[in-house]
Amino acid sequence: MSNPDHQDIVTRSEYRSFIEDPSVPVPGPEELRRVGSFERLDFLQVGVIILDNLRSAAGLRPDHAVLDVGCGWGRLALPLSRFLAAEGRYAGVDVAAKAIDWCRAHIGAAHSNFAFHHIDAANSYANPSGAVPAERIRLLDGAEGFDRIVATSLFTHMLPAATENYLAQMAALCRPGGLIYATFFLLDEEAERLCAEGRSLIRFPAEHEGVRISNPAIPEDAVAYSPGWVRERLAALGFTAEIRKGFWSGRAEGGFDFQDVVIARRGADVQG
Repeated sequence: MSNPDHQDIVTRSEYRSFIEDPSVPVPGPEELRRVGSFERLDFLQVGVIILDNLRSAAGLRPDHAVLDVGCGWGRLALPLSRFLAAEGRYAGVDVAAKAIDWCRAHIGAAHSNFAFHHIDAANSYANPSGAVPAERIRLLDGAEGFDRIVATSLFTHMLPAATENYLAQMAALCRPGGLIYATFFLLDEEAERLCAEGRSLIRFPAEHEGVRISNPAIPEDAVAYSPGWVRERLAALGFTAEIRKGFWSGRAEGGFDFQDVVIARRGADVQG
């Protein structure tokens, strides 16, 4: 699902050459469906849209160090492997061991500045047999800092205690002048109304641990937070959040992306 404006992004020559390159590896059909893509083209297009959003909204540069929390099957890592310079650095983290193995074999093996790490965090949606509760998992102990920390479609599948743990660790790994770029489902007054009117593309009928969820049988299938909750947690960590509203809720203006985007800067005076 994409904003019509995204067509302008994927047709740019710098991205089209990547999307149309048959040598770019992609995971199999089952893995594509797991991450919400139906075919190779869609998977690669979503990756370049995220990359372009990072460049335009978060000032991503080729020399940056990037941490991708919830990297999955390399949707962002693949276009980043063409964008980051030799002095840039990438680390991907995910709960899916098979995805990490695939990324190591198809991306990391060809790019020495790309590394992938498995964490066995329990999650009812993504990793129900995980050995460690997500609210206690460690991400990258002892790692160097990062300029940009990315979490797309991560907190949309996490409950509050786990989200607080991940945000605290991401904040600790964020270099001075860096930022966190994360997506959420945020239930502000307008989104609540649109959901109640049946105009949203996802609904959150149940309450669970202080948040709204779409599927009580699998609490982390889709999770929605209040904007105030997210702002407060980030503020406690020394970050100020700019919010760019998504179009999942059926907003008339279309939105910046499908999910709501939170851009958190350390100590910045930003409103949104």
